[in-house]
Amino acid sequence: MDKTVNVTLLQPAKIDGRLQMPGKTVAVTQTQGDQLVDAGAAVRSGDVALADTPLGADFDQALASGIAEREALWSTAMDHFETMAEDEKAALRMEVDTLQAKLTAEGEAMAKLEDALLAAGEKIPTLENQIAAAGKTDPEGGDQGADGKPASKKSAKEVRS
Repeated sequence: MDKTVNVTLLQPAKIDGRLQMPGKTVAVTQTQGDQLVDAGAAVRSGDVALADTPLGADFDQALASGIAEREALWSTAMDHFETMAEDEKAALRMEVDTLQAKLTAEGEAMAKLEDALLAAGEKIPTLENQIAAAGKTDPEGGDQGADGKPASKKSAKEVRS
């Protein structure tokens, strides 16, 4: 007769014709226990079982290590994102400075054009007076010859004589 051993089931298993659920500790023969362990369906009761192991210093150390690793990854990621943000900010600042320089240049050009327009506007009354004066001396719009064609311009000597 085989020796009886206790195993804790990790998966459902049929033992002696009955279905046993995971987590249950059952007594089986040595051969059945070896088969269940080899199949990964059970662990021997003498082996370390998670449910029976108290959480101790190893767990706390593993947890602290995991937290430290996660914090290091987040720190690296945040440093990377901060660097990217600073680079983007510098690029945008350069673009703003360039656009402000263009705006200033355009403003100066516009001021020059406004000055030129004002100067031209100041000449309008003088030109209108000259046109009006010319129209008073020649109401017809110019001297015409006998044939109805405009007369040729006379030189200053011909006008004096």
